[in-house]
Amino acid sequence: MASERAVQLWRGAFQINRVFLKLRPIYPIAQRLALNAEVSSVRLGHRGRALNIVMREVGKVTDVLAELVDEVEKIFKELVRLVARWIRLDSQLFIYQNTIDACRASRQDTPIRWGDPLDRRCWKANAQAAGCDAVIWAAACTTREELASTAEEVIALSVVLDRIVSQVSQVANHQTRYLATVANVETRRIGEPEVISLSERLRELSDQISAIDHAARQSVDHMVHTGRALSLALKRAA
Repeated sequence: MASERAVQLWRGAFQINRVFLKLRPIYPIAQRLALNAEVSSVRLGHRGRALNIVMREVGKVTDVLAELVDEVEKIFKELVRLVARWIRLDSQLFIYQNTIDACRASRQDTPIRWGDPLDRRCWKANAQAAGCDAVIWAAACTTREELASTAEEVIALSVVLDRIVSQVSQVANHQTRYLATVANVETRRIGEPEVISLSERLRELSDQISAIDHAARQSVDHMVHTGRALSLALKRAA
């Protein structure tokens, strides 16, 4: 059934969503680090000014990550809805096909080679053969078109998801690491154990974010590959 491909895409989205949820506990920690750094910078006066600026940027970056994860969750929920519709339509189409096959068998007509339900060419070729079962055939064709439309929506969402994960990668691998490096330089310059520990904790958070991003990127690449294969199949069948 075509629903197997929908389930593959849903599994990919589920894995991505599950990986990204690991970012949520990092937000409050990063915000507390930024607040502690601000308090320390006030105490340090002029010496802590640069560190305060860096940690404020850390707070902004974590806000951006939080927004991106919210977007991933929204897309995941929409994908769940679309996949449920895909499976329902696929099952409905399967029933129509079996009904037509049973009717033809009872008349000892030649069986229909259904092929891929997303292949328009195959269905057009069968239109003449199924003409005697016009009502059921029309219902099956309508369901098939709805199924193809749903598949296209799923593909479009997978592309959006890929874009969002790319944004997360940009934040995780560039901005967060850069800020962690700058914070480390500033805290070493200041030389106080309290602020050095802030820098070390920020570096740990940066590594965690990068690891989460790497895991999500692998899942997205697999999901996008599945979506592109399905997209090519739809284009060839158009």
